[in-house]
Amino acid sequence: MRWCAVSGSACPGRCGCWRRLPSCMSTAFIAAHDAKYTFWRLRPSMADYTIVPLIPLPNHPAYVSNAAIIASAAAELVGYMFPQEAAQW
Repeated sequence: MRWCAVSGSACPGRCGCWRRLPSCMSTAFIAAHDAKYTFWRLRPSMADYTIVPLIPLPNHPAYVSNAAIIASAAAELVGYMFPQEAAQW
């Protein structure tokens, strides 16, 4: 529902964006991790143990970015659901 409010569109209950968005985002998360482990791009601190990060890093490969993939998938879905505002997304 937040995406509907942000887009400025009336979101009738039958449009289903609020039901499709979580599925879209979780599928994007799975695809991002599949790509991470397929291409296995190391983080700099994983390749060179003398590099000590200031904050703890997750123990999985660096790229692709989960946040970028999930946000892109959500934007594509919202753009599809609201084509009149697709350029905004």
